[in-house]
Amino acid sequence: MGSHAALIAKLEEAKEGSRELDYTIRMVLAGYEPVSADAARRADEDGADPAPHYTTNLQDAVDLVPEGWVWHVWGVDDGMPNAEVRKTISHTPQYGLSGCNPALSLCIAILKALEARDG
Repeated sequence: MGSHAALIAKLEEAKEGSRELDYTIRMVLAGYEPVSADAARRADEDGADPAPHYTTNLQDAVDLVPEGWVWHVWGVDDGMPNAEVRKTISHTPQYGLSGCNPALSLCIAILKALEARDG
């Protein structure tokens, strides 16, 4: 689970979504170590098996929500997008907050929920 925590911290610090973050999410969720920016760039240029744009495309981020779970993205007064993910309406939600974009906020919430679930 250390990889989830490290990735969550990296996403929370991000000023924008990136291909490196997209590939890192993909690798960590598949049980592998995060990738470097160079490895992400090479994989993207190769195009053989590109990672979805999790951190910049809301639909790609939604595709990460575990089946049967609920999610919600909204803005607050200062314009920062918020997101929450929960297993059911009665479960404690896991939140993501990013000044960057809704997709990144949802990625953070999803990873927090998976970390809480897999604890």
